[in-house]
Amino acid sequence: MEDLIKLDEELRVAQENLKKIEDKILFEKQRKERETPEQYLARIAHDLMCTHNHTDGCSWHYWEGKANCWETDYSHIQYLKKVQALRDKGLTVNEIGEFLKNYKLFKETN
Repeated sequence: MEDLIKLDEELRVAQENLKKIEDKILFEKQRKERETPEQYLARIAHDLMCTHNHTDGCSWHYWEGKANCWETDYSHIQYLKKVQALRDKGLTVNEIGEFLKNYKLFKETN
């Protein structure tokens, strides 16, 4: 009987974890549908390169997910401007993505 109770608890925990993963997948899919490729790259760039304190030095996470974050939040606007500047210099979305991927690899080797 104790084994059955233990298995029921393990099943409940596994189902809760699965629900969290499903919610995260849904959130990411919805965000991807809302973002332009440039906004997606700006978010990746921020995650890789921001060195500010995210408690009070960078507003990114406070504004993340809000409908107008790309028009009103300083951090979102600055990273988007950086990506747009690279696009203006002739880089494609794929080239910027490759740069960010290589930057991440470089950063991980330290």
